Amino acid sequence: MHKYGATEMLEQLKDGKDAVGLTCTTCHGGNPSPRKTSEDPKETDRVKREAHVQPRFPEQWKRDGKSTGANPERSNTLLECESWEYVRFINPGDIRVAERT
Repeated sequence: MHKYGATEMLEQLKDGKDAVGLTCTTCHGGNPSPRKTSEDPKETDRVKREAHVQPRFPEQWKRDGKSTGANPERSNTLLECESWEYVRFINPGDIRVAERT
């Protein structure tokens, strides 16, 4: 489990790895290959889309019509409809996917 929040965790990583050599994708899954080729915000969005596991129901995960890092309230039913890869991405400790993480 994370010792730090998401932002602080990124600051703790050196060369994309933590002290024992784990990367984000070791636990969360996703695609570790995409890399930015410029500092253009559109490029950052492209890399995020390619690296992050995408939900089956993206509109359901938005808050007030916007994508955020926060889960919607009472997301358990929604998680039951999502792929195990997405559940793992959101929370690798979720009992539904913990055996695979």
